[in-house]
Amino acid sequence: MNPQHNTISSWSLKQEINARLGDFDLISLLRLLKLHHYDEQSLWFSSHNNITSQNRLIESVNIDDKQGYAFIELNIGILASTGILPEHMRKFMDRPDVNDKQLQQFFQLYDHLLIVSYLGQLYPEINRHFFDNWQHTVACYTHLQNMRSKASLHWLLNTALPEFEVAIITSLSNDNNLSSEPILGQMTLGKISAQEKESPQLGFKFYMLLRPEWNNQPFDWQVKTKERIIEWIIPWLKDFTIEVEFYLSITRSETHLKLRQQSVLGYDPFLQEGKKTKIESSNVANYTVLIHKQSLPEHSQHKPLQREWEDTWRIRV
Repeated sequence: MNPQHNTISSWSLKQEINARLGDFDLISLLRLLKLHHYDEQSLWFSSHNNITSQNRLIESVNIDDKQGYAFIELNIGILASTGILPEHMRKFMDRPDVNDKQLQQFFQLYDHLLIVSYLGQLYPEINRHFFDNWQHTVACYTHLQNMRSKASLHWLLNTALPEFEVAIITSLSNDNNLSSEPILGQMTLGKISAQEKESPQLGFKFYMLLRPEWNNQPFDWQVKTKERIIEWIIPWLKDFTIEVEFYLSITRSETHLKLRQQSVLGYDPFLQEGKKTKIESSNVANYTVLIHKQSLPEHSQHKPLQREWEDTWRIRV
């Protein structure tokens, strides 16, 4: 924790946060504080002492620049209106011979532990006590689904490639197997027949059609989609025995030819008409190209990320 490296002063940060507490969800607040070098071990949670219900979760944020801590007061916990503190304890705290401030500090110690545990259960993606690598955990949960069904594959591709309409065709591949017709005759006991074939491998062909609203965007869709396929889609399918082929379909443009840097030639044929070069007008609406083909699984690639944490803090954002 190095508050002196903050781009703005802790006082300004505190003022800006408290002025917009109604706009924050808790995870966004924790990430903002971490951006300003107040990490998980520099946070202290407590409950707001009030018996009336509030219309927001976060009550206030105080930053101690000298000690390097951020104190987050929430409307949940022991002292909050929804807390577990019984009525006779509140009456005891209201007595004139009781040091109300010290008693609240005592409760805040348990408040912090309870709130951190509660946040770890409410947002499992930040719970490092049970999930050291949340992305790997989500991948394991996803593998419990049938990722070889078309419904699951449609969900996966629509999530990774929202700019495209996706069509999926099932195919059977047996390219690696001998395909000669069987020959009747004698065979030595224990000898493997050369005509014996394995069962065909399940495969899918994905046809991705760019949506009309994205046609005029200056993107190299072949490069962009292949990056997403390799980085986002293949890791979800890496444990299944399937063969996948991805085809990209782009609508032909009817505008004039424009040359620009990092452009890719080959999507559309061109005709020379007089002294002008125009894109060929054709009845075929789309041009389809194979951009990626792969046989899975490949256990040597896309290994789960392994991390070991030096501390024992319970949450991580």
